[in-house]
Amino acid sequence: MEETDLDLNMILREFVMESGENLGRLGREMMELERRPEDADLLASVFRTIHTIKGTCGFLGYRTLERVAHHAEDILSEIRDGERQLTPQLVSLILETVDVFRTELNSIATTATESGAAHADLLERQENAGLNAASRRPIGTIWNKLPHLVRDLATACGKQIGLEWDGADTELDKTIVEALRDPITHIVRNCCDHGIELPDERVRAGKPAQGRLTLRAFQQNGNVKIEISDDGAGMDPQELKTRAIQKRLLRPVDAGRMHDRELVNLAFLPGLSTARQISNLSGRGVGLDVVKTNIEKIGGAVDISSKLGEGTVVRIQIPLTPAIIVPGCSTVSVL
Repeated sequence: MEETDLDLNMILREFVMESGENLGRLGREMMELERRPEDADLLASVFRTIHTIKGTCGFLGYRTLERVAHHAEDILSEIRDGERQLTPQLVSLILETVDVFRTELNSIATTATESGAAHADLLERQENAGLNAASRRPIGTIWNKLPHLVRDLATACGKQIGLEWDGADTELDKTIVEALRDPITHIVRNCCDHGIELPDERVRAGKPAQGRLTLRAFQQNGNVKIEISDDGAGMDPQELKTRAIQKRLLRPVDAGRMHDRELVNLAFLPGLSTARQISNLSGRGVGLDVVKTNIEKIGGAVDISSKLGEGTVVRIQIPLTPAIIVPGCSTVSVL
């Protein structure tokens, strides 16, 4: 055997041994990262490991492995840079990448070549993961504009309103995020205008002078849920029932069978408003019906719960999988 062959064999043995050690560490660290996704040092270690593997594969000419590692590196880079969240699906994808590497290392150890498998399914899912990331936006891109709006509304209404939120990094398809901009803005305006009371009214009711408006977003069971709540006066179900009957939007016989939760959701009927005074912000009977329509157009649902004297919560549910609205057809999910 020539010296060059001996040198190559030594290089391959070292590659297989070091890569095996790296893959073992990568698998353990990914499992730990799933439990501690906020650990920047751990994420950096994972990224360095996959970067090292990719570079060595490229140097030795193992193009399939290099490509697999490259896509995994791109995904980890987006997570590291805060452009996407680490989800269980992405953890599974990286762990599957580790399994593919182990299979290929076994082939290289015995034949010095890759197995010949294209691993097209894994590569396709890696590429789709990258494309999906490019099409997503955090819900915070809408929320970031709300503090200024709430401040202006509070000033115009003579109120004190504090705004807080949780889950601003929750992601949705960017077209969905844009479609939610107007509905969320309208709900926030309603909360400020006639949800939260004037400071002296709140003090008389035993509340802090400053009202609280809270936004929350999270993923649950394949959906993104958004909650917009205030600690204001709440909605009177009996008043809503009375006004709906007066406007002939509801038959008295039907109203008698409805629970308070159902009566509160009458607020979504076109032309119905409980505002006692007409203002530039609300009270003209236009708004929540449009909010409901626009949310349903993107495959979502919206619901209200309210307790008189304590406040109101508007809950929006949007599927993670975006939907296409085809004129004259049903909503079609994009799988």
